Amino acid sequence: MFEKEAPEASIRAPRAVQTRSIAAEGPAKPTMLPWALLVLAIGCGVAAVAYLMSSGGTDTGTVANTIADTDTGADTATDTVAGAGADTGTGTDTGAGAGAGAGAGAGPDTDPAPDTDPAPAPDTEPAPAPNPNAIYPETGAVDTYEAQLALARRLKRGSRATAAYRRAIELNPEGSPALAELARLMLARNHTREAAELAERATAVDPASALAWVTLGAARQMRGDRQGARHAYQNCVKLGKGRYVSECRAMLR
Repeated sequence: MFEKEAPEASIRAPRAVQTRSIAAEGPAKPTMLPWALLVLAIGCGVAAVAYLMSSGGTDTGTVANTIADTDTGADTATDTVAGAGADTGTGTDTGAGAGAGAGAGAGPDTDPAPDTDPAPAPDTEPAPAPNPNAIYPETGAVDTYEAQLALARRLKRGSRATAAYRRAIELNPEGSPALAELARLMLARNHTREAAELAERATAVDPASALAWVTLGAARQMRGDRQGARHAYQNCVKLGKGRYVSECRAMLR
């Protein structure tokens, strides 16, 4: 009895080893499954045809139908494999297209320049009107042309009189009396150049001012311009009015 069981054990042992070796090999790769199905379908079709031909009970039409069904199964398997590859390529193309579209549409967005309203013009208030009662600090008189000229005439000479004449000319640059009288004051101080300039301005504003002409003639004469001085005296006689015309005539003799 023991002798019979021993051979069975020796026979079973290789089966176990074979099972473990098959299990160790692992499952087939997923990519080989469609081809395995194709081979299996073809094998089944061939076996069925051989069986029908050997039995003799199947006509030619049945065999043809069987072969056609087998081909259909093979084509289906082939289409499955091809479809899997095509789907994989389509996915790749889709990803590439999506990436390209994203890259093409991902350009920097440029916002339009904001509308800027022009800055409003500053409100310019008119200059305040001069106060007629204001006092000019350097002379102590009301800051008007008439008041400054009156103060200068009353003082006649000195720094305060000079400041009053200058202030009067600032207030009225075309005031011939202030120009002519300040020119005479500068001539008395031997400031011949300034005296000639002031007298020329006075004669340009008022050609009838005999004081301006006689002062201009005297300033030019003191500066050595005898011809210019004689011309000023002649204009004094022709155009001038007032008591200084007689002095101009005396200078022409």
